[in-house]
Amino acid sequence: MLHKTNGVFIHQLKYSENSIIARIYTENLGLKSFLIKGVGNKKSAIRSNVLQPMAQLELVFINKEKSTLHYLKELNITNSGSSIPFNFYKTAIAIFMSEVLLKCIKEEETNPALYEFVSNTVKLLDIKEDNLGFFPLIFMIKLSRFLGFSIEDRVNSVDLMMNYGPISQDVIHCLQHIKSLPVMDQYEFTLAKATRKEVLNFLINYYEAHLIKSGDIKSHKVLETIM
Repeated sequence: MLHKTNGVFIHQLKYSENSIIARIYTENLGLKSFLIKGVGNKKSAIRSNVLQPMAQLELVFINKEKSTLHYLKELNITNSGSSIPFNFYKTAIAIFMSEVLLKCIKEEETNPALYEFVSNTVKLLDIKEDNLGFFPLIFMIKLSRFLGFSIEDRVNSVDLMMNYGPISQDVIHCLQHIKSLPVMDQYEFTLAKATRKEVLNFLINYYEAHLIKSGDIKSHKVLETIM
């Protein structure tokens, strides 16, 4: 059956010399794997510039119900004017976001609210020009609600200390303060680099305590270096 939907590019894996398997989080059918042939070939119908972390896409594909690998007919980028691929800091954040999502989202699990959150977060990252260092932290805090283990519901210091300690008071106060702010003000929150790193490491540990398919999240080490 032929499907047309929007999606966000998450990950790619080399399949052969000129082919890759692309993981795309789709609006209507959840996380899907697609075989893309002829990548880098000038005659290919699918251009390589769409394969950017967190690129927003429009795709047409044949959905094979009994297969985990699907074939793309068309793939077009919908945010072609995006600043993310041309900004080193935004690219690093997009790579981090895609890695977290890849480890969190279950295969073919449809969640319209989660998709809307992811799509809107990418749009916000695209237009945001300053205070990018705190962006990944807010992303993880907000994402946890959609995954069923909201950090904002557990900012009570006793709960955190008992279940995820030892945690410094700086981290607890930061999380409590973020919860008290309006949503858009949260993205403008500023924090010393050392404390920001501490909060990020806590969030990584918090996620890994809840996710069966987590494994080590590696791209946050780049964020710690540059932001």
